[in-house]
Amino acid sequence: MSTAVFSPRGRVLATSSGDRSLRLWDVSHPDTPRLLGQPLTVPIDAASEPAFSPDGRTLVTVSDGTALRLWDLSDPAAPALLGQLLAGITGEVYDVAFSPDGRTLATAANDETVRLWNVTDPAHPAPLGQPLTDRDGDGAIGDVRFSPDGRTLVTAQGLWNVTDPARATPYAAPRDAPSGDSAAFSPDGRILVTYSSYPGVIRLWNVTDLASPTPLGQPLFLSGSEFQDAMAMTPDGSTLAYADTYAGTLSFWDITDPAHPVTIGQPLVARDATDSPGSTILAVSPDGTLLATVADDLNAIQLWKLR
Repeated sequence: MSTAVFSPRGRVLATSSGDRSLRLWDVSHPDTPRLLGQPLTVPIDAASEPAFSPDGRTLVTVSDGTALRLWDLSDPAAPALLGQLLAGITGEVYDVAFSPDGRTLATAANDETVRLWNVTDPAHPAPLGQPLTDRDGDGAIGDVRFSPDGRTLVTAQGLWNVTDPARATPYAAPRDAPSGDSAAFSPDGRILVTYSSYPGVIRLWNVTDLASPTPLGQPLFLSGSEFQDAMAMTPDGSTLAYADTYAGTLSFWDITDPAHPVTIGQPLVARDATDSPGSTILAVSPDGTLLATVADDLNAIQLWKLR
């Protein structure tokens, strides 16, 4: 599996691949991406996306499932190791996310827990509070995402109040909590979009009242398959992109009115559907102008101009 993520300014793209290396690309000119420095050969888990801190100066990567490394990106062409996160992680880490202020890091692992870490000093990360455990016992694993104000964390098990990250508490009851494989908040934090691969469904939620999330409109039913598809929202919250790995297509919805999503044009062909598919990753640049797609079977990153 391969991954891709844009830096906060959108000028650098970090990619990991099946060779377990990580590469940083200058995408200031997307027609001619340029490799920055040499690939990081420290074994990188391609199943877990790297994550940039909000100021773009720190990158976190996952190695061997449970070893997290923080890198100084003051010079993206020469990343320098800052610190490591090892204590307390007993399962393979599947996702990581920084809080908007960059002080807290969330990790989701297949031991059915989410952990929060104080990374104010990235050279000396420290655990915060107790692990957030799977409350409904289904073993779900998915993205971790902070709300724009940093006070709420969405996990595969629902919504958490992380105003004090050392004392996180659940908001919604499991039966009511939005959950899924991936999630994204709108810029104002009032709308949450979740994607679940089994079945393939995208749902939009009104989370103005975090204790009682309300579904908006009808779910978007997608193909769903044994392959991992992907979803991404543009930074302005107006558009959803969905990659159907099996069909090899990209689809888009206008969600300006989140209760009534409207399809935009026809699906784009991103790859030959007759090829043997693998997982797909999507990443949207912070200014909403570029979409990066990564497909295992292509062993390549594709950049798409959105506007």
